[in-house]
Amino acid sequence: MIYRQIRPTSKHKNKLNVKVMITKTFITAAFLLFSVSFFTQTREHKSYHKNGNLSETGHLKEDIKEGEWKFYHENGKLGIIGSYIKGQEVGEWKRYYENGKLKSIGKFKDGKPEGEFKGYFENGNLGEVVNFKDGIEEGEWKEYHASGQLKSTGNFKEGKAEGEAKGYYASGNLQKTGNNKDGKAEGEWKEYHENGKLKSIGNFIEGKAEGNWKFYHENGSMSGSVNYINGQEDPW
Repeated sequence: MIYRQIRPTSKHKNKLNVKVMITKTFITAAFLLFSVSFFTQTREHKSYHKNGNLSETGHLKEDIKEGEWKFYHENGKLGIIGSYIKGQEVGEWKRYYENGKLKSIGKFKDGKPEGEFKGYFENGNLGEVVNFKDGIEEGEWKEYHASGQLKSTGNFKEGKAEGEAKGYYASGNLQKTGNNKDGKAEGEWKEYHENGKLKSIGNFIEGKAEGNWKFYHENGSMSGSVNYINGQEDPW
């Protein structure tokens, strides 16, 4: 062939050198892109309980949880299911009891609880409802007896109990009522016997009993009174 008989001149050598450099650069860049792509790919992860049952499964990207993950009880039942983005919980998460019943459900945003969360008893009845904002309790909360009857209700402000709170017996009758401020009982609180009769009445200051407290029997007659100073009974 003719091209085999041509010896490259210095001009040709320069052109060849340029071509070689371009080729090497291209190959190096391609290798780097392959390497980066290879090492940033997600890989499946699985781990197991000592009894051999699956413990957790999901995907890792650069050893960080990514996408949907599932966690299992030792008996093989699903325990938790939810998703991650760059290792942080996002979207809806569900937790289950070992019998398969739903234990709790709520959403996460950037790894923090956001919005309404619900918790359930193992019998399936609603146990509590709490609201979150930026990972902190905010707004109305409710707690229930295992029977389904309302147990307590109140409000949160920046993660602390605030405003009126009420507690109820499993029968549905009012048990206690009062107010909270900055997460502590404040002002007058009343407690009732299950028959509706007043059981006690007194005041709190920053979560500590203060002043004269009165106590009553179930028949309504007074059983006694106690004076408190900074949460302690006044010995005098």
